[in-house]
Amino acid sequence: MTNYAGAVFPDAEFYEQALTSSLDDGLVRPEPYALLEEDGLPFSISTLTHSGATPRLTRALSAFVTPSWDSLLFDHILIIPSRLALGNLLSNQTRTLEVANLYLEPRQWLSVSSAVVGLEFLNLPPFGSPVGYELLSFGSYLLQVGISADGPATIDGAIDFDFDVGPQDVPVTGRRIVTWQFQPRPGIEETLEWATDILEAWDGTEQRASLREAPRQVFKVEYIKRTQIERRIRGLLFDWLARSFALPIWVEARTTSAPSLVGTLTLNVPTASADFRVDGLVFVYLDDETFEAIEIDSFTSSAITLKSELARTYPPGALVMPAVTAYAATQPSTPRIPGGGYVYSMQFTTISNIDLPDATGASTYDSRILLDDCNLVESGESDSWSRAVDVIDNVSGRLLQTSRTDRSRFRTQKVWDSPNLATLWRVRRLLHHFAGSRKSFWLPSFNPDIVLAQTIAPNATTFRIVECGYTAFIFSRRPFQDVRLILNDGTKIIRRVTGAVVEDAEEVLTISTTFSTLLTITPAMVKQIEFVNLVRIADDKATITHRSLGDGKIAINVVSIKE
Repeated sequence: MTNYAGAVFPDAEFYEQALTSSLDDGLVRPEPYALLEEDGLPFSISTLTHSGATPRLTRALSAFVTPSWDSLLFDHILIIPSRLALGNLLSNQTRTLEVANLYLEPRQWLSVSSAVVGLEFLNLPPFGSPVGYELLSFGSYLLQVGISADGPATIDGAIDFDFDVGPQDVPVTGRRIVTWQFQPRPGIEETLEWATDILEAWDGTEQRASLREAPRQVFKVEYIKRTQIERRIRGLLFDWLARSFALPIWVEARTTSAPSLVGTLTLNVPTASADFRVDGLVFVYLDDETFEAIEIDSFTSSAITLKSELARTYPPGALVMPAVTAYAATQPSTPRIPGGGYVYSMQFTTISNIDLPDATGASTYDSRILLDDCNLVESGESDSWSRAVDVIDNVSGRLLQTSRTDRSRFRTQKVWDSPNLATLWRVRRLLHHFAGSRKSFWLPSFNPDIVLAQTIAPNATTFRIVECGYTAFIFSRRPFQDVRLILNDGTKIIRRVTGAVVEDAEEVLTISTTFSTLLTITPAMVKQIEFVNLVRIADDKATITHRSLGDGKIAINVVSIKE
């Protein structure tokens, strides 16, 4: 039999007629026989008769018996559900299996067993010997199954049933998880890590392909704990360090505005700008001893419906946030605090992250995203250059250095200052859209790279700049082919340089399209002219430093590319 959720379908039956000869059943069959005119004899026809087998070939036919409605409804044992998918097991659970007899006569249920650690049957039927328990025709039995939260981290087994018509099994899968409920100190560092396969051609052009469906999410956090709470952390690290935890995402927390009562299935909180997921976990927190993690059944923009009831009552102001499964790094640092207590420096890597690409609202230029919002530049940050160089040096002779590419790569950093949850979420989803190093985008330098020397007239296709070596060294090659003029009134104009010549101690740059048909641009009107570089993320990473709840800094390292 083949099992499906809610029904049992019989296996198809196969029939085959082999190639064979058929007999004529002993019949006498006349066959025409001709006497040809020969040697002047008259032409005549006679009949020759014989009996025996006349060989004939028949075709080989194959067919399947299509199940009918009666075979779907009758003559099998139905177990609902056909699979116990426990999901994330955070506490002891009880599940119900209905065992139904759809035969037209009673059937004997002989036994039920399971090798899953922590699984027990709470109301076994009174099995007799040797006939077992009788299931009446179209009768059923509700079997209560208890699953303990104590046991191996991974649940992967089955419940084995045996009936007089044959065995059946119900697969049991899930993951035992312990909640890491402790609130960290401010200053959480989060890293998104992609994996991109980059194939670089001899001339420096690239072909890039993603190796992960979603980025890994790594959190570095610190906890300062004393007394009883510190002892619980110590016990968890001793026993559960190599296993998975339910890790609250503190950087996406929000507060309740009304009491959340014990026994209810709804949390009234806003869900925008956070990674809440159906069948995922939501974490409700009042303090390190008053908390719970529950699976999400559904959610709207203002409320979350839970799969199980709240076990406690929470006052207004309780924290609600997503929770994900994660592994902890196996060597946490725990320096002591004078006077008692420890500082626990932990690192967690999520194992259930999903891809969240969304570039809605982003500026574009030449069919790619343009990151033209403000760039945060902090003291000590620096740009760099790199070049693929081959060095030939036999130590005793002359040194020879060459490069297979015709230009160097420019490296810099893009930093967003995100003072609220909405901005953090928007930038996070934009980074998911870039897929690490796979997709290229435009990034202004945010520097006064060139200086306008003379007024740009309406309809002009050229403009003059103070000589800076553009014609001699750059000559319209990326990443310095596209320029952006920023005027004092905030107007921003991007144009592509297609040619450059030196003339009268100035350089004349030719652009692909005119600046304006009406506007005259004088040097006094220009705040700065900057290059717009075609870049990608350099190291498949994005770092988010969460200074406090909803206030963070997002940084990526970028490198210019040749396309």
